[in-house]
Amino acid sequence: IIQYNLDKQMIKEQYLWPTEILGLGLSRKSTIDTKNQIIYIYFDKLIAFYINTTEWNTEISDYVSHSALIYIPSPINEIHMFSTNRHSILIPETNYDYAIQELNKSVNKIDECDTYEYRLIYNSNNKQLILINNFSEHILFCNITANANKSEWKSLGFKSPQIPEFPDQCDVILGWDQILFFFHHYNGEGNCVDLEHPNKTYEFEWKTFGSNTVIKDKDNNVHFFNLIQCELDEDNSNVPTHYRASLADILPKEIKEMNKNKWDPLVIGYIKDAEKKNQPLFIPLYLKKLVVNFYPVFM
Repeated sequence: IIQYNLDKQMIKEQYLWPTEILGLGLSRKSTIDTKNQIIYIYFDKLIAFYINTTEWNTEISDYVSHSALIYIPSPINEIHMFSTNRHSILIPETNYDYAIQELNKSVNKIDECDTYEYRLIYNSNNKQLILINNFSEHILFCNITANANKSEWKSLGFKSPQIPEFPDQCDVILGWDQILFFFHHYNGEGNCVDLEHPNKTYEFEWKTFGSNTVIKDKDNNVHFFNLIQCELDEDNSNVPTHYRASLADILPKEIKEMNKNKWDPLVIGYIKDAEKKNQPLFIPLYLKKLVVNFYPVFM
C-alpha cells in the first residue's frame, strides 16, 4: 500500500502486504473509513489495514461474496457492501471483530445480466447510494439512513454509457454530488450524465496519460495514476505516474449552460435584494452581468 501526498506528488509511506493474502490475486475493490483510519480491501475475502497502528486484520469475515464496498461518512459512518442482488453493511463490534447485517437479500434484477462486477458511489446531497454493474446498462440507487435495517433499490432511469467488453477499464466518479463521469481507459473517451437532467449522456475529452486509476479529491479535481508503470525518484524509489485536472475544465459546456440558467435568476435576485437593503446603492447592469458570467456554476 502506498500513502501518497497529492499536493507534493510524492510517496509519504509504503506498507507491505501480509503474507496471508499474497496468493489472492489483484483487487480494485477498496474503501477507507476516514473516521477510524481503516482501509478495507476485498480480494477473495475482506481484509482491513489500520493506518494508525499499521496492523492488518485478515480474519474479518468468512462471508466473501461481496464484490463492491464503500465507506459512507458522517453522520452515517457505515461500510456498505454489495454482491449479486445482496446489500449488507459491515458492523465493527470491537476494534478487530466484525458482524455483517443484511439489508436486502434479494435486490430485484432490472435486466437479464448474468455477469456482475459492481461499484458503489455515494451521493451526499441526496443521501443516496448509487450502484453500477459494469456489465449492465442499468444504474440503481437507494436512499440511505443511519442504522437502517433494510434497503429498497430503484432504477435511476437512464442507461449507463459503459462498454461491457471493457468493464475493468472504466472508472466512474461523482463530481459536485451531481455529475457522473465515466473515464474509459481503453480508448481515452469520456462520458458524463447530469443526475438532475439524466435524459442525455454527454461526451468529454481527456487524455489517459497511460493511467489505470482515476480518483477525485475534495476540491473536485481528478487525479490520474498509473500504478503499474512507475517512475524512479531521486532516492530510486518507485513513484506512480500522476497527473491532475479540474473537473470544471473537462465538464461539457452543455451541462455548464444548463445549470447556469438555473442559478442566474437567483444571483440577479440576490443583487437586487442587496440594492434594496442598502439604498441608495445602485449596481449598474454591466456589473450585474459580470457577476452572473463569473459566478461559478458548481461550488
